[in-house]
Amino acid sequence: MIASLAQRTGLTVVLVGNVIDELAELADRAIVLHEGRAVMHGSLRSLLRRADELHALGLELSDAAQIALALRSAIPNLPTDVLTLDELETALLPHLSRTNTTYVAAPTPSL
Repeated sequence: MIASLAQRTGLTVVLVGNVIDELAELADRAIVLHEGRAVMHGSLRSLLRRADELHALGLELSDAAQIALALRSAIPNLPTDVLTLDELETALLPHLSRTNTTYVAAPTPSL
């Protein structure tokens, strides 16, 4: 409804939230506030590239970004600017060695 309203009227809609999964569906750009000051701004993808900083500020990352951030200890250059689990899977595939390894699907961890 919000996206439809903004599109039909051409109005700018300001949303407030702390869950990136929810904002990703509606927001083109975001401003991160901390203690009353704007500390970051940009597209959600550009902000997710700084997932460690967002996490430190107490923002709830997208599920995919949170998993990517957790995997950074094993895969240091894994991008965190992923909004969906499908995007995370695509980002992970080049890092998986397929030689003499069998992969077993495991349930997605609850975050």
